[in-house]
Amino acid sequence: MLVEFGKASWIDNARQQPDKLRMVLEKVRTDRLLPTVEAVFNKLDQPLPLGYCNAGVVAELGAGVEDFAVGDRVASNGRHAEIRAGFAQVRFGLEYAKASC
Repeated sequence: MLVEFGKASWIDNARQQPDKLRMVLEKVRTDRLLPTVEAVFNKLDQPLPLGYCNAGVVAELGAGVEDFAVGDRVASNGRHAEIRAGFAQVRFGLEYAKASC
């Protein structure tokens, strides 16, 4: 869902979020056009976290890791999972989207 949002044009994004479009239009009325455009582009340039669930393939192993191997498909549902334990192997054939939720 967020990936599609990121790929959409700004017009499509506005159509998908009419409440935010109303907020932008209200800001234009109160702050004028140029400050509003700058604020919107600043907001759009900020990275957007994709959520707490994730899945992927083990790229490398740290010292002492024995339960996984490079190339294993894994999933986690914790924040900052890339830097802490909490991964589980993904069954062969299970889609990543289902494994990470």
